[in-house]
Amino acid sequence: MSQKKEYFHSLEKFIKFNQYGITELYVSSSGNKVSEKQALEFSEVLSHYKSLKHLELFLYNRKIGDVGISYIVTALSNCVLITKLELSLIDNQISDDGALAIGAALSKLKNLTKLDLWLYQNKFGDKGVEEIAAGLRNCLQIKSLSIGLGQNNIFDQGYFKFDQCLSFLPNLFSLYCYLRGSEKLLKSRELINCKNINVLTLSLSSNRSISFQHQVKALKIKRLVKFHVRSHDDFDEYQ
Repeated sequence: MSQKKEYFHSLEKFIKFNQYGITELYVSSSGNKVSEKQALEFSEVLSHYKSLKHLELFLYNRKIGDVGISYIVTALSNCVLITKLELSLIDNQISDDGALAIGAALSKLKNLTKLDLWLYQNKFGDKGVEEIAAGLRNCLQIKSLSIGLGQNNIFDQGYFKFDQCLSFLPNLFSLYCYLRGSEKLLKSRELINCKNINVLTLSLSSNRSISFQHQVKALKIKRLVKFHVRSHDDFDEYQ
């Protein structure tokens, strides 16, 4: 049984690969549109990788849409052994229905200890982010979470529900937030009084006024031991 990490830079090459026993997998693809048929084919193959413990899936600007996203993330429900997941679905026309599917998939991944979830530049709103939060609340083993939700249609209620979710994760120790513009994440009383988050890193824009506002609200979190600030340029280089 193969145990090494496999890398794929196109969905087509991954679909043709059939060594289902691997435990670590990296798949990335950006640029051209992914059709619903391609998303379904990818989903059907991914669902066989039941031994996966570490998955990195980067699908940038593929215009996948809700149906295609639902196919892809539903396959994750079969990968219940995953402990580390990086899921990047930036700029893929995901609305509330697609966000619902993401939340449902996350709710099945109860062994997750580390999650990086990049969902900015999509179309979901409060209802969608609440569904993602509801799924995430089932991931009680998470110790490290990185999140990017900006440039969607999320308002106060949606950010409040997501803050609540973070405060209910009992093992969440380290939180990384990629904040775009004047997002209202990290503002609720529940998160400010959170007893578990000790390490917080913010990735912020170069706008000094907005950056300062985010730092002020973050420093209100009572149990912080370490607080770091990075620029979006640092984040892009890190990626």
